Amino acid sequence: MYDQYLPEESSYVFGHIGNCHLHANILPRTRSELEAAQKIMFKMSQQIVSLGGSIAGEHGIGKIKSKYLEMAVGNEVVW
Repeated sequence: MYDQYLPEESSYVFGHIGNCHLHANILPRTRSELEAAQKIMFKMSQQIVSLGGSIAGEHGIGKIKSKYLEMAVGNEVVW
């Protein structure tokens, strides 16, 4: 679905295919790619949450996705 938005040669999808647990990584090389990657991550996070998925798994929320935590679990959970 998002392959049309992911930058070629700087984005990768990998993971645990057996349980449909995929990871998407975007490795921007320029400032404009970084800005595009941030927009893509936001849109992907919205879509994942709307489908009942999780934006974090066994690796935790991490620094990059921490700003999406409220979107994922609701503001009553975030302290």
